[in-house]
Amino acid sequence: MASVVENKKICKHCKKKVVLWLDCVNCGTSFYRSCEIQAKVTDKTEKVICCKQEKSEVITEKEATMELDEKRLKMILESHLNKYFTPIKKSIDTEIMEFKKSVQYISDAFEEQKAATEEAIDEIKRLNEENVLLKSKINVLEVSTQEQKEKQNNLIVAGIPKQKEENTTK
Repeated sequence: MASVVENKKICKHCKKKVVLWLDCVNCGTSFYRSCEIQAKVTDKTEKVICCKQEKSEVITEKEATMELDEKRLKMILESHLNKYFTPIKKSIDTEIMEFKKSVQYISDAFEEQKAATEEAIDEIKRLNEENVLLKSKINVLEVSTQEQKEKQNNLIVAGIPKQKEENTTK
């Protein structure tokens, strides 16, 4: 593609320094605008061509100017976007970092709480097992105490000979 560029360069045809010129995309040769006609570097459709190649793409001066304007507009937009959005981006980045710190703090607190809850659950299980064991021991003790109360009034005397018709209540 040929392009119009605003810069100082030397024309291939007249060898003068020029501000506005046309470049051939195929060979990079520059032409002053008035010299392009003299050098016969335009074709019937008024497209600027220097090197003729079958597949080369050439554009008119108007198209080249439009392409240059698009590039300038893009550069200006990028400059303004960077100028105005960089502080906003920094602010957003700062807020994101603070948010990450907050989320990490909450996550750490959750993990601590989770560990404490797991410890409490383990302690509750241990206490329930101990409670069941103690209840069974209490049941055994209650049965033996009850048996003792029942046998409290019973007296067994050994080693005394039995007599016939003995009154045991006397």
